Amino acid sequence: MPKKGKIAAEEKIRIVESYLSGKVGCCEAGRLAGVNHKTIADWVSRYKSEGSGGFLPQKHERAYSKETKLSAVFDYLTGKGSL
Repeated sequence: MPKKGKIAAEEKIRIVESYLSGKVGCCEAGRLAGVNHKTIADWVSRYKSEGSGGFLPQKHERAYSKETKLSAVFDYLTGKGSL
């Protein structure tokens, strides 16, 4: 049964770390959390790029530096990025 409402940051971190350590698979982690396995993949991606702090509530929109934006555009244009 899917859970209703938001999942706490600590729970997301626990689930992602269980997945990354090989204790559970992506689909199993999604089932246990009550979310789609694609959501687990999104969480893993966020965890890898931002660490556990990526799950903390944001008070405002994220601001990216000019260098980060240019790097993202360059990666996309050279085929390293994805749609």
